[in-house]
Amino acid sequence: MREGKAFIVPNFIKNIIMIVLTAIITLLILISGYELYNRFIWYDKWKAHYSKYGDWYGMLTIPSKNEALMWEYRPYGVYEDSRLDYKIETNRYGFRDNDYESPDKPKGIYRVAFIGDSTTLGFKAKGEDVFVREFERLANNTFPGGKVQALNFGIDGYNTIQIFELLKTRVITFVPDKVVYAFNLNDFDMWNASGQKVLYFKKPKLFFLREFDRFVRNRKLGKIYDYYHFYFDMNRDTVFPYIVKMRDLLREKGVDFQVVILPTFEYDFKKYAPEDLHEKIKHYLMTNNIEVFDLLQEFKKQDKPSSSYLAEPGVDNWHPNKEGHRFMAQSMLQPVLSHLLSQGMAFRSEKR
Repeated sequence: MREGKAFIVPNFIKNIIMIVLTAIITLLILISGYELYNRFIWYDKWKAHYSKYGDWYGMLTIPSKNEALMWEYRPYGVYEDSRLDYKIETNRYGFRDNDYESPDKPKGIYRVAFIGDSTTLGFKAKGEDVFVREFERLANNTFPGGKVQALNFGIDGYNTIQIFELLKTRVITFVPDKVVYAFNLNDFDMWNASGQKVLYFKKPKLFFLREFDRFVRNRKLGKIYDYYHFYFDMNRDTVFPYIVKMRDLLREKGVDFQVVILPTFEYDFKKYAPEDLHEKIKHYLMTNNIEVFDLLQEFKKQDKPSSSYLAEPGVDNWHPNKEGHRFMAQSMLQPVLSHLLSQGMAFRSEKR
C-alpha cells in the first residue's frame, strides 16, 4: 500500500493569495477609516454648516417629530424672498394656507386637499397666485357662496413616501371630501432631488455605500439614461405602491382621490421628451382604478413656449409663475370638480 504524498502549494499561488488578502485588508482599513472620518468628523461639521446655510427658507423649515416626514414647516413661519418679490407664510398648522381655527370642516363646504411638493407649495410665487388659491377662487365663481375650500398641503422636497405619511397623519384630520396629489416627474427621484436635506435629517448607515451608490447612479445617468427615465425605472416599484396606499387609505375614509400629473417645463410641449412616462403613469393609475388627469395635454394645446410659464426661465424648470399657476388651476377645475359640475344646480340650491 502506497503512502499518500502531501499536496504542496506552489509559491506563485501563495504569492497571489497573499496579494489578494493584503489588498482586501488594505481596502477594509481604508473603508473603515473613511467611515470613521465621515461619521465622527465630516458629518458633524457639514451638518453644522448646513444648519446655518442650507435651504431652510429663513428658518421656515424645522425638524419633524415624525421620523418618516423628517421635516415640516414652522407654525406662523415667514420666509420672504426680496429678489423674486414673494413671501411664504404658514398658518397655525404649519401649512401655506388660510388660518383655519379648527381642522373640522364647516357644514355645507366641499373641501379639496392638494398634496405635493414645492410646486403645490407655490415656491417662487406669491401666496394669492398659487394654483391652490386660484382654484378656490375659480371654484367659488362656479359655485357662488364660498362652498368650495381648497387646502394647500405642499411641502418642498417631499417624496411620495413623505407625502403618504403627511396624508395619513395630518391631511386626513382636515376631513377633505377629495384629495388631489399634484404629481411631478421628479417624484420618482426619491432621495437625490432633496439629497442635502435628507442627509441632514437622516444620517447614512454607511457613508461608503452612499458614495458608491451615487457614483454608480451618476455613471449610468450620464451614459445611458436621461434624468426622468432613469429615476422612473429605478423607483417606479416604490412610488406606485405608495400611491395605491393613498387610494386605499382614502377609500376607507370615503374620500375621493385623484392624481394630477404636472409637466416639467424643461422641454417644448410639442417635442416633450418624457411624454411616454406620462402615458405609463396614466396607464398604471387607471389600471389600479385611480382617477388621473394629465396637465401636459392641456399645456400642449397652448401656443406658447414652456418657458413663458416659469418663474425663472433658464434657471428653474419646475416652478411656475403667476400665469402658469393660473392655467393649472383653470385646467384642473373641471376634472377635479366634475361630479359637482354635473350636479351644479343642486349644489347652488344650498345657497338659497
